[in-house]
Amino acid sequence: MVKSSLIELLKTFSDEEWKSFSLFLQSPYFNRSKSVQQFFTYLSGFRPELDSPKMDKEKAFAAVYGKQVAYAESKFSDLMYKMKGLAEAFLAHNELKSRPGLQEQQLAYLLSRRTGVYAHFNKATQKAIRQTKLQPESMEKHWALLWLNHLAHHHPERATTFESTLKELWTAMAELDQLYLYAKFRYSTELLARKNILKEEPDILLLDACFEAMGQGFQGHPLLEMHYHLARLNGIKESHEAYQEVKERLLPNLNRMGPIEKQSALLNLLNYVIRKANTGEPYWRMELFDWYKLALEEGLLHSDGTLQEPIFLNIAITAAILKRFEFAWKFILDYQQSLSPEVREQATSYCRAYLLVHEGRYDEANDLLIKETYSSQVYKTRRHSLLIRCQYEFTLEHESYEGILQASCKKFRRYLTNECQWAEEKKRSYFNWIDMVETLHACRNEKKTGIEYQEELKSLLEQRKPIFLKEWLLEKIASLDTPVSNTPSSRRI
Repeated sequence: MVKSSLIELLKTFSDEEWKSFSLFLQSPYFNRSKSVQQFFTYLSGFRPELDSPKMDKEKAFAAVYGKQVAYAESKFSDLMYKMKGLAEAFLAHNELKSRPGLQEQQLAYLLSRRTGVYAHFNKATQKAIRQTKLQPESMEKHWALLWLNHLAHHHPERATTFESTLKELWTAMAELDQLYLYAKFRYSTELLARKNILKEEPDILLLDACFEAMGQGFQGHPLLEMHYHLARLNGIKESHEAYQEVKERLLPNLNRMGPIEKQSALLNLLNYVIRKANTGEPYWRMELFDWYKLALEEGLLHSDGTLQEPIFLNIAITAAILKRFEFAWKFILDYQQSLSPEVREQATSYCRAYLLVHEGRYDEANDLLIKETYSSQVYKTRRHSLLIRCQYEFTLEHESYEGILQASCKKFRRYLTNECQWAEEKKRSYFNWIDMVETLHACRNEKKTGIEYQEELKSLLEQRKPIFLKEWLLEKIASLDTPVSNTPSSRRI
């Protein structure tokens, strides 16, 4: 019973909705079954989780029909079916009552099909239009405004002549334009964004004509303009101007957007910024951090209550790189339970190690990485690279760690060659990185640390493509002339 579709639906009810549902079930207009009301009373004892092992079919049946009645599966299934239908009817009724304009729209649609009530229809339609304009921005809103104005102009009892006002018809046309362009740009944005992954250029009918209409000064609402620039952003390479246009329209209008519209816009923009941040430019990494914070505040990154592992990693890693350490530690603590159980331990352990490395706490990071056993290829690869970074830092303290660093580099190479299933280009980026780490260490050992050697290393780095962690390598090249301590260390590895 706990895993039934009825219980899954009832788990989504807020406290206020549960109270209203109780009143709904007590109304003879909606429900005349005392058994359903008694079933509701039984379920109320297990709110809000509705997942107690004590909540089972036999006990629920006895609570509804009495202990003297033998349990009947078909009878209980029928009760569950009735309750689910009433729960769905309640949600629809509640939405109709609570959303501005929705009840008024339905009344206008209904009256448009009845004869002899034109005055009543006209009044209801104008009220519906006023209320619908108060709704958050969405395609649904413009469809409703289009259809209400269509009905107002084409009502069969409306007295029309060629001299009659065309106000409703022009308004319907304007809403059609808004709706069409809004939908075209929104869907095109998602298709164009995928071309960067699938390497396919989508053939989108009339998209150029839509771009041209906006370019000629079509006056749309701010969110239409935002989707226009989002489509430009994904369709025109390196359009920083389009990015700024999107940002200027999105941030002030978040509260005007419905939840689906808000999530779609934010995630599309976020994906663009992730691609830019992957180039290593500090500006884009800071932008990415700010967008992640906003998306977390708006609750837009969870799917069915779960935070996806790549998003969790990206947020923690981005914060660590930007040295937002307090935020990063708090984020890991606050959101680790949002990860699915099968990845939680590895993801949080790796993020802690990564954060320790960026805080310069290499001993702690090294100890954590050695103790942890990772099962996935992703974490095994990242573990190798983090250990090498820690051990490179140890060689800066004392030359006695040289052998340990060399052994770790060889071990990483063997893993990439024999065990790892990455694509060849990705493997090559890691091999190039290992080569550069060894070259850096050799230069330091041979005292080749002057400006001329740093320039040679930068030139060599530019030739090594693709390459992993280029920013880190540039940082180590710049600090090549830092002297190595000759004082023996007591560090245990």
